[in-house]
Order: sequence, then structure tokens, then C-alpha cells
Amino acid sequence: MKVLEVNHFKNMINETVKVIEDKKDYLNYINVYPVRDGDTGNNLLSTFKNTRLLNEKANVKDFLIDLKKLVLTGARGNSGVIISQFYKGFCNHLIGSKNIGTFEFAKAIENGYYQAYNSVSKPAEGTMLSVLKGASIGAIKVLKKSESVIDVLESSFKSAQKYLKKTVKQIPILNKSGVVDAGGLGVVYMLGAWMRAIGVLPKYDPSINNLILKEPLSSGIKNKYCISVLIKDCKHEKELKDLLNSLGDSLDIGGDINAVKVHIHANDYENVKAVCSAFGELSSFEYDNMMEQNEKIREYKNNNG
Repeated sequence: MKVLEVNHFKNMINETVKVIEDKKDYLNYINVYPVRDGDTGNNLLSTFKNTRLLNEKANVKDFLIDLKKLVLTGARGNSGVIISQFYKGFCNHLIGSKNIGTFEFAKAIENGYYQAYNSVSKPAEGTMLSVLKGASIGAIKVLKKSESVIDVLESSFKSAQKYLKKTVKQIPILNKSGVVDAGGLGVVYMLGAWMRAIGVLPKYDPSINNLILKEPLSSGIKNKYCISVLIKDCKHEKELKDLLNSLGDSLDIGGDINAVKVHIHANDYENVKAVCSAFGELSSFEYDNMMEQNEKIREYKNNNG
């Protein structure tokens, strides 16, 4: 296969939603970084929920434009905002392409990684950013050897899985808990779904699908609420980021001139809301109590041995 058509992208998204739905509880269970709030599966599924509104009859350009917008508006949590920025970079690179071949596809994955990386206030090794980096490296390195889109995607998937397995040693809380990064595993599942969409069966490393979370299950939560905000016509994004950095942690901001998505962990959600309101119209404002989410991890562990 040398060229991707719009039906391939539609199938890629449909397969992604299926695998995230199937693995949602497991992703929640191993989610311990940056805190044990157990919501990565929920957040990724929420991020992709709006893709059901995609026009099945759209051409490639319109499909990709709508895709990046819908993923952004649905983005929730740390993993959701990061993956929405990956899709922004990925789609933006492809929108102007007449034919989407191996080079364009590989460079789109690379561009998606760079966009995601730049959206994070304090990027760290051993997170889903590292797995996206691995996906990017795998996609690019095969270009000189093959003109097959399948080869590019297989190399990207294998490299992402390799980088995922490293995460358990790169982040202390992951090492202590005996798990890989949950958001990073979500990236690997996504790439595996893309492979299924073009007729290739992904070969997952068995070790990443049967992880047992080690005790203790202390939350490590310093800021109680996980907050997601969609700001319409956001002005002065840099100033907004500077102000929010003083209110909490795990800050991610990404979007475009029409809308910006904010994710932050903070103790005072009303203060975050007030600050965001000063920079544009709030299209959505959501928050979750991470202490309550942590209790669900305990329940899952008790019910699953």
C-alpha cells in the first residue's frame, strides 16, 4: 500500500474508539502518573467520543479538518489534551497533501509528536510523550527502506511499544507500581488500531497487557481536581499559561485561534474558571475529584485480584 485514502482514516478512527472502549478499565487501573487518579481510559474515550459526528462522506481534507476539531473539543484530562495535540499536528501536516503516501504519513506522525510535546508545560521522559517520540522515530527511520505505508506504520508501532516498555524504569512511581505509563499504552493501542484499519494484525507484547499494580495504592495527589476547559476565541495564550502555572500542576494547553483546550490539576477549580474566563468565552468547563477516582482503582484491584 503506497497511498492512504479517506476510507482508511475513517477506519483508523473507528478502530481506535473500539480498542479504547475495550481497554478503558485496564488503562484506568494502571494510571498512576502523574497521580493515581485512574482516569486515563475514561479521558481517552471522552476525547474520541465526538468522532461519531464525523461526516462519512467527506473528502480527505474536510475529514481531517473536522477530526482535529472534534478531538480537541472532546479532549479531557492530561492524556486527552496531549493526544488532541498529536492529532492537530498530524492532521495539519496532511490537510494540504494531494496524495498521502509514505513520506507524508511518516512526517505527519512526526509533526503530531512535536505538536503534542510543545503543548505540555513541563514535558518529562517516561510519559506518553516518550511513546509518541518512539512512534515518530519508527515512522521516519523506515522511509529510506520502503515506500509502503504499512511498513511505516508497523515500524512506528514497534518503536512506540519499545519506548513504552522503557517508561516503567524512567518514572519512579511507575517503577514502584510495576506498570508502564497508561497514556503511553493508549498511544500503542491507537497505533495498533490503525494497523487493524489497514488490514494488519498488531503484535502486542503480552507483558504490557497483564500488568499487576503493586501496593501501596497511595494517591500522591497534591491538587484535588482534574480540570478541563475549552476556551473559545482565546486571547493571549502565553499569559494564560503563566497564570495557570501558579494555580496547580500537570498543565497542558493546546488549540488554535478558534479554541484552546486547557488541562490542569488544582485545588481551587473556581479560581481556574475565573482565570480562564478572563481570556475568552468558556465553551465547556469540567472537573473531577481525583481522590474519588483513586478509590475506584482500589475497587478495580480488589475485584481483579
